[in-house]
Amino acid sequence: MSGGFTEDEIQNLRDIFDLFDKEKTGRIDMRDLEAIMTSLQRDPTEARLLLNANQEAAGSLDEKQSVSFEEFINLMQ
Repeated sequence: MSGGFTEDEIQNLRDIFDLFDKEKTGRIDMRDLEAIMTSLQRDPTEARLLLNANQEAAGSLDEKQSVSFEEFINLMQ
């Protein structure tokens, strides 16, 4: 799952993810993902397209447009 990240980088990403996962569901919604991407100076539109493509390929399109930590890590690569 690490995708080439160091343990410290994964922990930093986990901390960021957990800040937005206020209900501790293990998922964040698309608005939160877009806010994170923007704050990291990444294109949030690209994240939405990648997420949709990944979920379609896995046959698990999420109607609520939420992201698990594993999906988040993959998007951050």
